[in-house]
Amino acid sequence: MRALTRRAVTLGSAAACTMQTLGAGGAERFSTKAMQQNAAVREVDALLVLATDVSNSVIKERWDVQRNGYAAALANEEVQKALLSGPRGAIGLCLIQWSSYDQQKDVIPWTFLDSREMIGVFSSLLQGMERQFSNKTGIGAALRYCASYLDEAPFRAERAVIDVSGDGYDNQPLAINEVLPLPQIRDSVVARGIIINGMPILGAAEPLPRYKSLLEYYSAEVIGGSGSFVEPVENPDDIASFAGALRRKLVAEVA
Repeated sequence: MRALTRRAVTLGSAAACTMQTLGAGGAERFSTKAMQQNAAVREVDALLVLATDVSNSVIKERWDVQRNGYAAALANEEVQKALLSGPRGAIGLCLIQWSSYDQQKDVIPWTFLDSREMIGVFSSLLQGMERQFSNKTGIGAALRYCASYLDEAPFRAERAVIDVSGDGYDNQPLAINEVLPLPQIRDSVVARGIIINGMPILGAAEPLPRYKSLLEYYSAEVIGGSGSFVEPVENPDDIASFAGALRRKLVAEVA
């Protein structure tokens, strides 16, 4: 499957109430703490969080594929051109590794990218990054962490995207007094004006009873926001497959 899979998102009632307080006509508006404080910070065309799964289902060989695939995608000329194609000619980019409900780390913190040279430096950092965790799969907790990390971004942007990749289902749901279903967490993040796109890594997880595949699961429970989409990785053992999916995804996200 090479084509992007897009879908409209129906927000839950709580998220829908939040939406009513947003911009004219119900339009979503995103803002960081720096923007709310009217701080003097640099402007970027978008804030993009690369959130990568390092749970124990990602075996060493497939972790190497992911790490090298991320580096290859950011070194790609088409991706570099797309990232710099906005009116400000810059984006804010970071990479978060995540696993269980309490395991998330900003391995590469917020970085201002305004040239191919700087994107090349970011690619080199991806190539050399070390794995931080190997535990259960907490997608909901990862989304909440990434949303909070977006709040702290030291830039001004009108568009914020969480780009989450993973090879399995949320098998460690976030619990605050009670278990929070993944779609509820997704909707709360989307209600803050954040877009969630997904890159499910196929071929590792067994399908859940409700879903035929991880692609269907990501489409139904993970992605959200205006124009959100999934771009699957068909072969988890092939760097070119991973890098190709990420390349297509990054170009689409900033188009």
